Amino acid sequence: AQEPLTGAEFAMYEESGLNVKEDGTYTINSGAKVLQTVTTKNLTEALDGVTLRGGAKFAVSAGTYYIIETKAPAGSRREGGCRYEWSIGKCE
Repeated sequence: AQEPLTGAEFAMYEESGLNVKEDGTYTINSGAKVLQTVTTKNLTEALDGVTLRGGAKFAVSAGTYYIIETKAPAGSRREGGCRYEWSIGKCE
């Protein structure tokens, strides 16, 4: 099994911050602001409310966000740049 990697850095943007093309490539729009940045680490129930190896937490409200890997962790074969899309709904 692959070990979780700590030390990856991610930046979160609102949906309007990126222009995503049909082929999955993207550009960050001029003036787009980073809402949050996080670095993956081992999370614990006592400090973070969840136990997770190589994880990260973002605090967000309802909306659609893009999370971009801005730096791959040491020892990773990737160069960074992966894009993830998350939609958070309102509880009703």
